Amino acid sequence: DHLKAYFPLDHVYDGVIRIAEKFFDLRFVRTDRKYPVHHEPFPIYEVHDNKDGKIIGLFGVDLYCHEGETKSGVVAYGLRQRHIDHNGKINIPLTLLCFEHSY
Repeated sequence: DHLKAYFPLDHVYDGVIRIAEKFFDLRFVRTDRKYPVHHEPFPIYEVHDNKDGKIIGLFGVDLYCHEGETKSGVVAYGLRQRHIDHNGKINIPLTLLCFEHSY
């Protein structure tokens, strides 16, 4: 707990996102309240390809263990895969990273 003062959560998010952007040549855009979430704080990012600017996915981060959940560590959930529906609409993938511990 004493380290929390040195690592504010927003700064940690920003640092990890910047590393991923540089490493994978992507752009993450935080979309506060654009998409429904089951609890706060729960940032959702649109992931854009830097080559053409198109959105290629959604990425959510949940750092908290919630009532009824076990503290099982870090888990990545692929909640929706990229697919084309019967109307020809492309549905982008949604991935959720859960730390499932108390921060």
